[in-house]
Amino acid sequence: TFKADTKTIEKIALNLLKCRLGTICTCDKFTTDLDETNKLVNENFKDLNVLAFDMESCAYAQCAYFYKANFIAIRAISDVIGGSEQSEEYSNNFVYASDQSSKFTLKLLEII
Repeated sequence: TFKADTKTIEKIALNLLKCRLGTICTCDKFTTDLDETNKLVNENFKDLNVLAFDMESCAYAQCAYFYKANFIAIRAISDVIGGSEQSEEYSNNFVYASDQSSKFTLKLLEII
């Protein structure tokens, strides 16, 4: 596991930016099966507050760790694991999720 920058996380919390703070589990495949993800979390990461799965955050965190740089990962969720129509849900939500992520990032830059 890689820990995000606690000072930045504290600033997010103090400024009450609309977000959820937790763990991102990173896989090497696109994860859509609810039973598979629940099993993975329950068997390996039960003590962590896993809120999302992605395919990119770990590589980003590893680079930051290697270069001794602070990092946080900002994710806007466009689809829910186990949803009935995964591709349709993504198509319907990616513009909104991208917009919300951009707004959050701009607000974060103001406070840090």
